Amino acid sequence: MSRKVYGYKRPYSWILERGEELGIRPDADPEDAFVEMLHTSARVLCRLAVDAGLPRTGICSIFVQRPDYFVWAIASTDSEDKLPARPTNIKMKEKFKEMMGASEDAGWWWAIY
Repeated sequence: MSRKVYGYKRPYSWILERGEELGIRPDADPEDAFVEMLHTSARVLCRLAVDAGLPRTGICSIFVQRPDYFVWAIASTDSEDKLPARPTNIKMKEKFKEMMGASEDAGWWWAIY
């Protein structure tokens, strides 16, 4: 089964830079590099969302491309992501764009299961 997610695609290096700015660092000795990427991405996303006044439960960090790209998404075609199927909340989209420091609008991306 395939799914698409709506949000901003960023490399893990971008997530690490945002985390560094917030004082969030990856685990010192991760046993599994992929799990470490997932945990760090979720921690940075949570902090940025709270700081931006966005509901933490309204955004997901989803792995979309090897070796290390994630989409921070606000909509998904998969109900298991617990996100709306379409990004309809205009104020949330604007806050999300500002939180990401993006000049471009978010887009739809194929996700890896």
